[in-house]
Amino acid sequence: MSTIGPLVDGVVIAAFLGKRGIAEFGIINPLLITYSALGAVFSTGALTFCTRLIGKGQTDKARNVFSIGFIWIVFFSAGLTAILLCLSNPIVQLLGVSPASEAFFRESRGYFIGITVSVPAINLILYLTSFMHVDNDRQRALIATVVLTVTDIAGDLLSATVYHGGMLGMGLATSV
Repeated sequence: MSTIGPLVDGVVIAAFLGKRGIAEFGIINPLLITYSALGAVFSTGALTFCTRLIGKGQTDKARNVFSIGFIWIVFFSAGLTAILLCLSNPIVQLLGVSPASEAFFRESRGYFIGITVSVPAINLILYLTSFMHVDNDRQRALIATVVLTVTDIAGDLLSATVYHGGMLGMGLATSV
């Protein structure tokens, strides 16, 4: 979903918010890759450790490792989200948006805030999806992806056409 969400956002933003919306989206969008780094690190480490334990027949220890990794990813993701939200103005400026262009800055910051709320979800999805492969449960991952995609499309369209939520609405719809 961390790939599909921005793709859907880009299409809906282009269709309903125009060139300026695409520029605001384009400035913030690369952060989504960095947001998923924490989940990638935790899921890779925990998955490797768990599969080794499962291979040794130590499934209870593997469950404990999974749970501890889950708790830590929630803790670190929530902390990272809080820090990013507190530093939203300087981060958006660092990305190249000048506060002098007030509307552009406001909308870019809105998308940044809306999408940053999803940091815990992005990382949990990465963490849980990596373990679905151990269970050989590809259907659940496919169903989850379809549901998340349809929800994102519906949320983006509602934000753009009914609520007129601007870039903040786009980010929040993707986060939901």
